[in-house]
Amino acid sequence: MFNFILVFLFSISGFATKIPVGLTTAQDANLATLSFSHIQQPKQQGDNNNYCYIALPGEKDRAHRYCDHSYGVMYNGYIVDNICYSNANAAADKISTTKACQLSPPLFRGHCEVLFPTEKDVINRFCPDSYGVSYFGYIVNNLCYQTIDRALDIMNSLEACYDQPYYGSCRVSQPKEIDADGKYCNNTYGVMYRGRILNQRCYSTIERAMSSMKSSNICRY
Repeated sequence: MFNFILVFLFSISGFATKIPVGLTTAQDANLATLSFSHIQQPKQQGDNNNYCYIALPGEKDRAHRYCDHSYGVMYNGYIVDNICYSNANAAADKISTTKACQLSPPLFRGHCEVLFPTEKDVINRFCPDSYGVSYFGYIVNNLCYQTIDRALDIMNSLEACYDQPYYGSCRVSQPKEIDADGKYCNNTYGVMYRGRILNQRCYSTIERAMSSMKSSNICRY
């Protein structure tokens, strides 16, 4: 479905948020919040050293969250998976079982990157207290993930992250990317052919849009 452009602006609170011990976020869910920002460009990944550390009680992360009288695991300045632990040993166990702790931030593969809680994409969306996977700066499939390792697994399994974004005369159009006729797909994807969304059709996932593009005879010309 095509839509008129409507821009929303939400601001992030500057107040610190206390994370209760053992709190986890919801399961994979649609994006809930919009705000303005820019996308951070990928850098070179590091080696397999450990990039996590134990966050002390009251230590705030980049999203202004902290563990009150408890401990967290800090990675790239964010408390991992929105969870606090009653003792430091439990936090240390979390470090040893979190795959992301073995990779230097930012986490990226090809055209994709893991976005951290409250980190915004190029059309102002972000995942509150959860993680997203961005594709050329756009959060993929309008989804957020409960854990950093879940987002990492999604990114590593997504063919679009390393596949060619073009096929012949076509390419995948991003959510809210306006074509030559002033139309766009709202939080979904289209197939762009010579500046126009092909057949005025949108797809719920980037996988479906890529598949449609590659199977289209029109894109060959």
